[in-house]
Amino acid sequence: MGTPIDQIEYGDDCSICPSLFPPGQTPKLMYLIFHGVEKCNGSLHDPPNDIPFVLEQSPVNPCFWYNPSHPSIYIIVEFHDWYTLVEANFLDPPDEFFNALELSGPCIKDHIANGTDCEHWGYVNGEARVYWEPDSIPFEIAVTQGWTNQSDVLSDRVDCGIDHQIIKLTRRIDKTNVLFLVDCEEFI
Repeated sequence: MGTPIDQIEYGDDCSICPSLFPPGQTPKLMYLIFHGVEKCNGSLHDPPNDIPFVLEQSPVNPCFWYNPSHPSIYIIVEFHDWYTLVEANFLDPPDEFFNALELSGPCIKDHIANGTDCEHWGYVNGEARVYWEPDSIPFEIAVTQGWTNQSDVLSDRVDCGIDHQIIKLTRRIDKTNVLFLVDCEEFI
């Protein structure tokens, strides 16, 4: 039959971003992937590109997420009234590899650009992609189809090759079934 694509655990309301988090729908967990971050000469660590990180909502600030238990990388995502902040650091030895202060709005979610450069920092370029659906590929496809009621959509997937999958989305309300051949690297 399929798996619902909106299995999100909700936390405390982040009232700064009602367009992103309607009342009662602020995620307790956030997922973040860095993509395209490049290492400058002299940097000690390879950037953790294309690795999903799980961030938890702070018990003190409902508009702040962090990864409390990773042994070597510390990441924060914070929404403020005028900006969105994403910062990531290697812990041993300490080395910041991502620093983005997105001033275009307080509730930026996708493709947050790295604000560093090789002249002043050890890493350059890249972006952070933030999402809160445990499985972002079916969710992103459903959104592109205009299926906004995510609790009404079920997903099944079949691997076909190293980096391709067939994803079947079923909309319960009218029994619509749609198959997609997906290059999984496009969603990383």
